[in-house]
Amino acid sequence: MEQKDNVAKNILENDQYAFVKKTLENSNATFKIIASHAPFISQDCSSFIISSCHDSLEKWASAIFGKYHELFKNTGVKLVLSGHNHNYQRAEKDGITYVIIGLGGQSKYKISHPGNQMFADVYGFLNLSFNNKSIEGKFIDNNGNMHKDMFTIQ
Repeated sequence: MEQKDNVAKNILENDQYAFVKKTLENSNATFKIIASHAPFISQDCSSFIISSCHDSLEKWASAIFGKYHELFKNTGVKLVLSGHNHNYQRAEKDGITYVIIGLGGQSKYKISHPGNQMFADVYGFLNLSFNNKSIEGKFIDNNGNMHKDMFTIQ
């Protein structure tokens, strides 16, 4: 298992990092958005099935998280979307908005300190709207209600 973790860390630190760096540095997109299955950041949470959320890159390999976070910051990334954990979490760090949107309908991983930006009590999705100056995000539950998180990124 340790050898498998080392191989994964080596790919994240080298091959994948080089690919992401080159792509971001050569991009002239109005908004740079990262999509990742596993979360870069995550609050502690639990469910009846597993004892806690899947570890985020921040916890699993903090030096690697720092390396990617600095790259995102230095290349103008505004939004990082991920899933894997079955809840909704949004946090901002250095002008980068990190969102976990994992409430598609399987199970729910409870949040230790729920609120409008972190919850697991309803199923739903994140609706993103774009214009040339901003991104607007709205969490919409499966009944069409927009009663939870809403945010704007300039």
